[in-house]
Amino acid sequence: MAEDTKNNNLDDPANTHSETFSEQIIPVEHKDTLSPNPETKTMEVQKHPHHVTHKKKWTEYLLEFFMLFLAVFLGFIAENLREDIAEHNRAKHYANSLYYDMIQDSMKLNEAVNICSQIAFKIDTLRNLCRGKEIKDVKGGAIYYYSRFAFRHWWFKSNDATIKQLKSSGSLRYFRNYDLEDAIGKYDQSLSWLETAILTDREILQQGTIYRYQLLDAYILDSVFSYTIARPFINDFIQRNQPLITYDKTKWSEYLNFTASRGAGLKRIISVAYMPALENARQVITLLKQEYQIGSF
Repeated sequence: MAEDTKNNNLDDPANTHSETFSEQIIPVEHKDTLSPNPETKTMEVQKHPHHVTHKKKWTEYLLEFFMLFLAVFLGFIAENLREDIAEHNRAKHYANSLYYDMIQDSMKLNEAVNICSQIAFKIDTLRNLCRGKEIKDVKGGAIYYYSRFAFRHWWFKSNDATIKQLKSSGSLRYFRNYDLEDAIGKYDQSLSWLETAILTDREILQQGTIYRYQLLDAYILDSVFSYTIARPFINDFIQRNQPLITYDKTKWSEYLNFTASRGAGLKRIISVAYMPALENARQVITLLKQEYQIGSF
């Protein structure tokens, strides 16, 4: 009887439906709620135009490259412009400094030319006074007065601080005017030659100094050695028969040969050293004024 009841329960369609519904409906609803269709979501993502995996067109790459190139190029131009402005300011600074150095040098060179010309002229006058004569027949006062010029000297010293700084630091490149750069180089070269010429004149003068003490009384010579002596005193002095230490013909001949060498040397320095340096200095001044409007009002 019990077996029949069990079988009847198993065969009862109502019981089967109820049991199946209660066990299956909940899992199905839970699955639908937590897990949407993955295939549908994948399709939706692929259709989104701004997704990170979106493939760009070649025009977009070209535009990005152009923008990057433009930014770098403009930065390069800005840096070059900044550097050009800085270099121009440095050039202006050096130009002003060099200009005033050249003004000072040109004044001193012009003075050196005038003084050396005067010295050479006075030496020639001494030699002309003594030419073809015995020394005792020449006014001693005239010999003393004109002999003082044989021992005179005027040695130029350049204000070359700016040029030295330009050369040592390589700052000559700031001058974009090639004519100016060339003129500065020529002036610097003329200074080197002038320095050599002055050293030669010093050697000649040192060799002749001995005659000053062998032939001329120092006390009498010193009385007319100053440039501040009044002209009336000089006119009177050169007419006096001032005594000499010796009238030895040989020594006086050597002395006059020395004066000839000294006078010729000074003329040579003027023509091949002082005048070229002066012309080069004036050229530098002119180009500096033109290029940087220095001294313009």
